[in-house]
Amino acid sequence: MLEAELDRRQKKIGHIDALILLRWGCGDMLTLGFVGTVSDGTLYPCARMPKWMFHDASVAVVCDGEVQFALEEERCSRIKHTNHFPRQALRRALEHVGIRARDVDVYAFPFSEDFVERELQLFHIAAGSSDRPQARSEIVRLISDAVGDSIEPAKLVFLDHHRCHAAAVWAKSGYDHTLIIVMDGSGERESISVFKASNQKLLRLAAYSIKQSLGHFYSGAIQLLGFDLFDEYKVMGLAPFGREDALAEIFSKTYVLQADGQYELRADFQRFFLDAGFPARSPGEPLLDAHRDFASALQRSLEHIANHIVKYWMTLTSSRNLCLSGGVAQNCVMTASVARLECVDSLFVDPSAHDAGATIGAAFLTNDVAPKALTHSFLGPGLPRDLRRHLDGWCDVVEFVEVEDIVTAAAEMLFRGSILAWVCGRSEFGPRALGHRSILAAPGPKVMRDRVNALVKEREQFRPLAPVVTQEDCHRFFELPSSIRSSPYMNTVGIVKPEARGLLAAVTHFDGTARVQTVSSESDAKLHSLLCHFESLYGAPVLLNTSLNNRYEPIADSVDEALTCLITMGLDAMIVGDFVVTVRNLLNLENFFCSLPAGVVLRQDLAGGSEGVVNVGPVLEKFLEPTKFRQISLGTAELLRARVPVSLARVAPAQLDEIKELWRSRHLNLRPAPAQ
Repeated sequence: MLEAELDRRQKKIGHIDALILLRWGCGDMLTLGFVGTVSDGTLYPCARMPKWMFHDASVAVVCDGEVQFALEEERCSRIKHTNHFPRQALRRALEHVGIRARDVDVYAFPFSEDFVERELQLFHIAAGSSDRPQARSEIVRLISDAVGDSIEPAKLVFLDHHRCHAAAVWAKSGYDHTLIIVMDGSGERESISVFKASNQKLLRLAAYSIKQSLGHFYSGAIQLLGFDLFDEYKVMGLAPFGREDALAEIFSKTYVLQADGQYELRADFQRFFLDAGFPARSPGEPLLDAHRDFASALQRSLEHIANHIVKYWMTLTSSRNLCLSGGVAQNCVMTASVARLECVDSLFVDPSAHDAGATIGAAFLTNDVAPKALTHSFLGPGLPRDLRRHLDGWCDVVEFVEVEDIVTAAAEMLFRGSILAWVCGRSEFGPRALGHRSILAAPGPKVMRDRVNALVKEREQFRPLAPVVTQEDCHRFFELPSSIRSSPYMNTVGIVKPEARGLLAAVTHFDGTARVQTVSSESDAKLHSLLCHFESLYGAPVLLNTSLNNRYEPIADSVDEALTCLITMGLDAMIVGDFVVTVRNLLNLENFFCSLPAGVVLRQDLAGGSEGVVNVGPVLEKFLEPTKFRQISLGTAELLRARVPVSLARVAPAQLDEIKELWRSRHLNLRPAPAQ
């Protein structure tokens, strides 16, 4: 029975091995794409699955060919890049659409069933577990447990990973005909896939082996600089500080370009550089000139190989449109290099090119209505209906006032030098803050960039900050590649015009470039209006825009998380809805409760010494980030052992200082007492 039903559903979906024929009709069908490990983060041994396995857990809902909702689990659990099964995101998705789990027509997982089954079995074998769970039954159980509702196993469909990426970016682009190149660490057995998309057909032309993975090439290389998986964007930002040709010769020995768009990567990359005497850096150590030179050469090597691939396939297929997706496509310097190729007339880069975005493709592939082109990425949860009442709960630590013309008020504050949290509408889906969960500031002078990096974001000074500009005025300040008509998703870089660099010093990178976001009155009327009002004061409709979070956490999603950022990050004010919110001079936390976040555990720290294992005291450890632990006092540990929210009403001042510091580093949650 199950096999027959699965076969029937596969035929209805209409995808086959070498070719996906998208048989979109006019039915009313609701499909849900999702990704995450076959684990809820609490079960042994799955709780210890490596962080690269099905990372960036997320959920996306498509109805009638349109994305209704999309949310990454990290926004709920507050664990960056979490790969835990997306329990909370799944619940929020169903609540937003207003349905039960059993009402979903198809649950689509963006990896093949054989691959998921094999990876799950291999992990249990490596962990020494006698369990051999089946992927389908485990996922069905996790869905049911998460939402308290049962689903039919036949509703679960597994899809090819790169095809999901390709379907997502094609649908979002609005192109009728295009070449699509998916580049990431790996799919099932490939690292790059090339597709031809036209006439509702998605045909795979080629697949590159995992040995050719540009994602693995880059992430493996940055380990020599003391960075790790998911730090690739930092090295991209470091690259302009290196000398352009200092390590060009040695890097030329790490890859060989071949005919037909092929290439070969050196397998012993790290050993090769260590044998050559490269001074590998440990995390936290100072950056040397050699490290900057390495970053520069690595970035240029990535661009060289990517351009080689693109030129071959664009020429072979006579295509003029190009879509890029997969995690490597998040390297906006590389996408800008591709955009400047003569063979590319029009380029679209997936705004959620990472694995979270593949859930949208999975939902599109299993829906029976032709997808609609993406016009924005504001697909997450919105603000509370009664925002005033919600802010009232925080009145012991913040003050707020409702303003009739909030846009004008915000523009004047920004012009006077304030750094603002800007929170409105539904949150963004994807790795960029695009004006709904953002930190905004004036785009100059340089000291503004330094203040945001050092005091607000607490991150490396070499990291660039991005500008947001009105679409119609972008050409006055920035030079974008001709193949990019607009840049609403901040996923490519342009050149800041020399005459504008003084006015835009805080958003101009060391090499004179900027990762530009353009905003039209149609895509975001409120932010566009703010930019226009700011221009009347400053002379340019440009603002500094960075994500609303510090280095310890994902982007804020809820109002509570935004308020936490306001209070703990040195921001001057928050604009949320029509309210201006500021922090009181004296924080009264008597009516607040503290608790452990979902991704933090309390344990006793043990260390080895000459006299054996020694208990050195309690620590708070972040899941997936075991090196980011904090030793805490015995008194605070005693409070947290209750495993329930603890009132701060009777906490001693010295202990309260420790709790506030742990709140700042996101090792603790602080929330006001629930309204009676």
